[in-house]
Amino acid sequence: MDALPQLRSVFALFGPSGLHRWGRDDYDRFHSARLAALVRHAFARVPFYRALFLRHKIDPSRVRSLHDLPRLPLLRRSDIQTETPESLVASGLDPRRLVQWRTSGSTGEPFTTRQIGRGACRKRG
Repeated sequence: MDALPQLRSVFALFGPSGLHRWGRDDYDRFHSARLAALVRHAFARVPFYRALFLRHKIDPSRVRSLHDLPRLPLLRRSDIQTETPESLVASGLDPRRLVQWRTSGSTGEPFTTRQIGRGACRKRG
């Protein structure tokens, strides 16, 4: 089941101004739907996550709630750094929309990431 229509309904009903009315169950349902949609998207469109989930025998359709989060593998910085940029980008995404930015390297090695332009601006702004 695709969670995106559910997410759109939640935003349409509550929007940012209605978030203060949410109870714990509302937050849990909302975040569970977002997690499920994110995992399905990553498996379907991002080569790195598809390979990771297959290697760990994770069926994205079985990740349905926040309670499933501990089943997902933890990533180390080195897991991402050793990958090719292409394996970390969702298929169908125009690479020209991506903005590259690097951390300062305070841990000894700078970390490079790519984000859709608007997200990168938020990160810096």
